[in-house]
Amino acid sequence: MVKRPLSPGTHPVTVAASNDAPQTISLSSSSQQTVRFSPGGTILLHSRDTATRRIRLVDASGTAFGMNPFSQGIMSLSPGTMTLTNVAAGHYRLEVLDNNDKVTKTVEIDVADGQQKDYDV
Repeated sequence: MVKRPLSPGTHPVTVAASNDAPQTISLSSSSQQTVRFSPGGTILLHSRDTATRRIRLVDASGTAFGMNPFSQGIMSLSPGTMTLTNVAAGHYRLEVLDNNDKVTKTVEIDVADGQQKDYDV
């Protein structure tokens, strides 16, 4: 168990454990909450493009997968296959971005615990 001091109110918190899918939850300070982990699923993204593209995987709440203060969830997709592991089960929207972060293409993605799915991007 990890305890961190928080000011009163509700805070978004991302929790992660080795070999499990990270989760972003709303946490009210001065309360206790249990978070159950699962290994999540694996996504194989296949790109036949000759250039590297920028992508972002966004969940139903609008939170980008793998988001940190520096990346904002934006990843590079090189030609070939990219593997994303430990993605929490759920429905996602894969966004292909131009250099100005404008969405140029979307792909609907569904992830199930313990399963692997392939998508052409």
